[in-house]
Amino acid sequence: MRLANLYRQTGRHQETEEAGKEALAIRKKLAEAHPRLPQYQHELAHAYDTLGLFYSALRRTERAEACFQEALAIWKKLAEAHPEVLSYHGQLAQVYYTLGDCPSNDCRLFYQEGEPAEQGQRELAETVVCSERQVR
Repeated sequence: MRLANLYRQTGRHQETEEAGKEALAIRKKLAEAHPRLPQYQHELAHAYDTLGLFYSALRRTERAEACFQEALAIWKKLAEAHPEVLSYHGQLAQVYYTLGDCPSNDCRLFYQEGEPAEQGQRELAETVVCSERQVR
């Protein structure tokens, strides 16, 4: 994804998309080959998030939504399987936030009014509870 980010920073959208898709394909193969290693699932979800943000910035909302939905499913599984890992809950909350508060109102088509924000708030609250448990 680093190459895709470099292309994005220089405004080379075609190369950004190609590099992002290539990185996503690699991460998908690794995640499928090693489903029990959470790091590969984490990297796959992050790749979907990054590509979704790229598409969202270009107002390609259908592609952005598809990427965010994939990321959402992975973050949910990770947060459920590893409740002690706060970053999974935080990432899950971030995807809900992104889906509910995109730069364009087109993103509002993804969910009914209020749904992502409310779910994001619940996920953040769970992160706080997990954090407090770890401190004790």
